[in-house]
Amino acid sequence: MESNSVRIGRYEVAKRGVLMGRAMQTYHDLCDGPDFFESAMKELKMNEVTYNANSNAMIEADGSMQVSREHKVMFVHVPETGGRIVEKSKLFDHPKKSAVGGYHKINKFHKLEGVNSYVFTSFEHPCERFVQTFDYLKNGGNGTPEEAALTKKTIGNSTLDEFVKKGIPSEYPEFQAMWPFMFLTDKTTGESTMGVDNVFCQDQFEDVEDWIHKHYGSVIPREDNDLPSEKQCQNLKPETRQAIDDFYELDYCIFGFDRKNKNTNTKNCEARSISKSEYESRMDSCFDSLSLETKRRLQKE
Repeated sequence: MESNSVRIGRYEVAKRGVLMGRAMQTYHDLCDGPDFFESAMKELKMNEVTYNANSNAMIEADGSMQVSREHKVMFVHVPETGGRIVEKSKLFDHPKKSAVGGYHKINKFHKLEGVNSYVFTSFEHPCERFVQTFDYLKNGGNGTPEEAALTKKTIGNSTLDEFVKKGIPSEYPEFQAMWPFMFLTDKTTGESTMGVDNVFCQDQFEDVEDWIHKHYGSVIPREDNDLPSEKQCQNLKPETRQAIDDFYELDYCIFGFDRKNKNTNTKNCEARSISKSEYESRMDSCFDSLSLETKRRLQKE
């Protein structure tokens, strides 16, 4: 079995005093999850005192991002996929930490100084997520002036069918596809690499709770989990469903959803069994299979 030194070297993240988390492309396949960082730090003889001396300033710089330097974990909150439950947990509690929240893509996390964290996220069936987002905003969202303004500007008095017919606004995170939140994209080369280590399905949220409990303790009260259970996409007008599916075409392909199957139940979600390298292969093949219209739209975004 490889030693930690060999494993670290394989993705070139070993630097004396700093374990950089931004070069973790094969981490999901090779390593043992969050516990790996503890053994790696010991083998590199990282000075915990030195590390902690800089941590308060770094924590303050993290702002509202879902980063726990104490637990060495980051959570990418994809809109309307159960992320608020994780945000409300004690996982990110720290006296120096700002209120946690917001939709931050993986590229932003990897720009943080001194990050050496395990990254996880959750996602939902593309169509169900869109309908949940629409209903959530239409019904007042989180009550903030920002979301009220967003709803007024984008939805107004429109029904879901009318809203979709006008065209889904891709400039707002709430309506953007899920894959950009998880993939690191090199704007120079156009290459995309999977930046998340563990991907969970919203319909299997108990797996998220169990995984967090195993590694970080009881930080998510189960009674607070008010995830939507009713599926709505099966009842949409065919033209509305077609437009939604076309808009999220790349999400369908990357995350293994069959567009021909109108059943949107994801109880048998395969996300966690897919390696990071497989996700990257899917990205390449899925992009090649996109319609010309969708490719043009993505290139403009």
